[in-house]
Amino acid sequence: METLRTERISKRLQLAMLVIVLSIVFISVPLIVSSYQNYLKNAEALKEIQMLKMVADLTNQISRERAPANSAMSSHWLQREQKMIELAEYRQGVDQQYQDTLAVLKEAGFVPIAQQLESNLYPYLLQGRKTVDQYLALPTQQREAEKLDHAILAMFQAWDQSYIVLQKLVNHSHGKDTRVSNYYTLILLLAELRDQAGRVASNIMAAVSFQQEIPEQNLARSLQTQRQTRYLWELINVVQSEHDKTPEFKQLHHAVRTEFLDKGLPIIDDLAQKRLQHQRYHMDGTQLTDAMVDKFVTVVELQSYILDYSLKVAAEERREARNKLIFTLFLSLVSLLTAVLTMFYAKKWVFEPLIRARYQLFKLARHRQVDQTVIEKSKLDYLSLFDAIQHIESMLQQRDAFESQLKHIANTDSLTD
Repeated sequence: METLRTERISKRLQLAMLVIVLSIVFISVPLIVSSYQNYLKNAEALKEIQMLKMVADLTNQISRERAPANSAMSSHWLQREQKMIELAEYRQGVDQQYQDTLAVLKEAGFVPIAQQLESNLYPYLLQGRKTVDQYLALPTQQREAEKLDHAILAMFQAWDQSYIVLQKLVNHSHGKDTRVSNYYTLILLLAELRDQAGRVASNIMAAVSFQQEIPEQNLARSLQTQRQTRYLWELINVVQSEHDKTPEFKQLHHAVRTEFLDKGLPIIDDLAQKRLQHQRYHMDGTQLTDAMVDKFVTVVELQSYILDYSLKVAAEERREARNKLIFTLFLSLVSLLTAVLTMFYAKKWVFEPLIRARYQLFKLARHRQVDQTVIEKSKLDYLSLFDAIQHIESMLQQRDAFESQLKHIANTDSLTD
């Protein structure tokens, strides 16, 4: 009977251990899963930011190709050959970056984006280049402002397609709900800022090159791009979180205003005013391109900084998520091991000795024939350790009383006198 009682106590102890272990598991598993999902999300965000940076760099190179193209188309015949060589070299760099971007996108699993580049962007880029080359092949006497403007617009369309690809990449991103989500928006804004800033001069390039009055539609486009550039510059400062407005960001953002907005755009306004007053332009198309490129550097530097900083933040977020996952796994494992070891320790060094003590006490109690009126045999299997102690205590009290009676008899018996 006593053996069965001991076995039941052991089973109850094991059940209690199982409940504690399962409780820790039920608490730990959701934390581990949540940490793992957060790590995957941040890792995906980092990869997407890297792909965004590559595509943004490609769109920037396509936008920048307008500068050597405009210089070649607006240059004098003495400069033309050198400008065409520079244009050909720049195109080779763009083509190489295009191929590299395609390869990386496909390798990283962004196949639809790569296909979008192949099916939409590159054909428009080739068409724009073809239009530029057709203009460059024209004899000087056959060149007109309208034809030059048409070639410039063809290059605009190539960039428009690259920006569509960039937007598609952002729209299909999975890490937009992470801390780096605002950089998805910033990358789009900066890409558009850089292109709109470049279009400011391109919109009046044809008229300046031919010393003609700026057409109303070109003037309207130029004014629109100026307003868009100022708006994007202000919006970037709003989107950038206060925590990430580093001294370098503030300096570069301020430089765009002082150098490009305050010094570069007035060049365009001055040219427009001169023509409205029927005055001759004080520079030609090549000089206009060179003058705006110097002011345009600040926009490029701001964009490069934001792209690099976004990668740094995304990498830091992934590292923090990884460390949190490792800490969660470690803490859960330690908690589980601690609970298991504690229960095994308690079973071996606390409960089992108590069970053995109970068994020995009941064995002693039965050996000493504890009064069955106090302990019914049918209930021995359900008595606790404290019951056993009480029984032994009762037996000891009976023994003390019996010894006391013996001493009293010994002291009072006449035979012992």
